[in-house]
Amino acid sequence: MVAVVLSLICPASEASTNPEKLVVTPKICAVNNTAPYCDVSVFVQLIQQSSDEVCLFENDKVIQCWQEREINYHHKASIQFDTVYLLSRTKQGVVLDKVKAQVQNSQLKPQRRRLRSPWSFF
Repeated sequence: MVAVVLSLICPASEASTNPEKLVVTPKICAVNNTAPYCDVSVFVQLIQQSSDEVCLFENDKVIQCWQEREINYHHKASIQFDTVYLLSRTKQGVVLDKVKAQVQNSQLKPQRRRLRSPWSFF
C-alpha cells in the first residue's frame, strides 16, 4: 500500500517511468461465510503520448473509459470470486496491463473419514 501511495504523490515525469499502470490491492483475499465479499482497491495511473481511448475492464465488463493523456483513477469494488482487471486501448485492442485478484475461502472443507485401511496383505 505504501508503494501505491508514493506513486500517486510523485511528479508526472517520475510517474511515467513507473512500469505499473494498474495496481490492485490486495491481490489475494481470504473470505468466510460471515463476510463473503472482499473489498479491493484498483488504482490506474497512466501517462500516454496521445489521447487514445483507454478503458478499465472488470471480467470483460467496462468500468470506466478515458480519452485523456494523463489518467489517475481510483476504483473500489467488492468481489466474491476471482476477478481479472484489464486496462486496454479500445481502438487498437492493445492490452496495457492485466491484474488478477484472487479470492480464497478460509473455511475448512469437511474431510470424510476413511472406512478401511489404505492397504492390505490379503
